[in-house]
Amino acid sequence: MTVRAQFVLARGFSSALIQLGGGGTKALGYSHVDIVLPTGDLLGARTDYPVNGQTGVQIRPWGYGNKNWIRRDVFQLASTPDQENVFLNFAKEQLHKPYDKLAIVAFFTDRDWRDDEAWFCDELLLAATEKAGLCPSLYLPTNKFTPTGAACIWSALGAKVL
Repeated sequence: MTVRAQFVLARGFSSALIQLGGGGTKALGYSHVDIVLPTGDLLGARTDYPVNGQTGVQIRPWGYGNKNWIRRDVFQLASTPDQENVFLNFAKEQLHKPYDKLAIVAFFTDRDWRDDEAWFCDELLLAATEKAGLCPSLYLPTNKFTPTGAACIWSALGAKVL
């Protein structure tokens, strides 16, 4: 069994800030991540690409942002069937929650990162990764990571790029 995530580098000013702020380069950094569902659809938190007029945590179709992606990598992480179920069920339980607009401020404050009332993309992925027992509790709160940092964590856990 496996869990998958799509890491992308997108065009645009905010994407460049996320990529650079996260220590990534144009060749190696990312600005967004979505959880890849078994159907191929993508579950993630965004302020753009609304679904039925709603932003935040939504299920979006595969390829929804193709025009804006500079690069896309799908990572696959080995899991047990139980871990996969916990990972996916936790992610689906977050559907329709708002985007974590305090996310940027959270890099500089002590926001309660265990508060699951709102999410940003890599925060949601890493929380699901921890909940499923795919990694131990992270040293830093998940809201202190960027998509590039999340990719590094998944890579260290043995994820393979498809």
